[in-house]
Amino acid sequence: MIMKEKVLDALKALGFETKDFEIGYGFEFEGSHFLYLPSDDEQFLSIALPSVHEFDEENELEGYKLMNKVNRQMKYVKATRINGDIWLFFERNLLGDEDLKEVLQQMIFSLEAAHFFMQDWEENAEDDNESDEDEDDNESDEEEEDFESDEEDEDSELEEVEDDEFVVDEDISEEEDTETEEVSDLEAEFRDLLNKFIEKCDENGNTDSKKDNSDEDVA
Repeated sequence: MIMKEKVLDALKALGFETKDFEIGYGFEFEGSHFLYLPSDDEQFLSIALPSVHEFDEENELEGYKLMNKVNRQMKYVKATRINGDIWLFFERNLLGDEDLKEVLQQMIFSLEAAHFFMQDWEENAEDDNESDEDEDDNESDEEEEDFESDEEDEDSELEEVEDDEFVVDEDISEEEDTETEEVSDLEAEFRDLLNKFIEKCDENGNTDSKKDNSDEDVA
């Protein structure tokens, strides 16, 4: 019996119904569609989980990151890009004494686990992007709040400066008024003294004239 017939019999024994798709035999497990790929190499066994993820042509880097993550983290499973989609493969070499049912079960479970791993990683990546966006929004809000608070501080400083200038102006005006009052008082005192001096001069002048008149009388 050739290897292909042995594998199909083992799949049937496991309860799977296979369908011939020319390139391989398809079967379903837990809602996922698997594909057994026969080979001319009787020792080579390959099962695929086709088109588990669409490869974004406009964002190829993320697709390659996802495949690299699977290839590094999942044992025996490899992710490959085929016709714009990501496929998962489990390939191994048969030594001839294995229980094919156990081998096939292990391959199917590993492929399914890799599929879940991809979905979980992608969801976490989306959550991280959303959290990064939220953080950016929060940082922007904080920057706006800081900017507004800085503006308020500047406004308050300007108001304080204006108030201080106003107070200084009042003080200056009061000082000027005081100085003006003092000057006017000095001027008044000076005028009083000057008037008194003039009066004294007049008195002295009158006295001198009286003395001259008296001298003339004596003569």
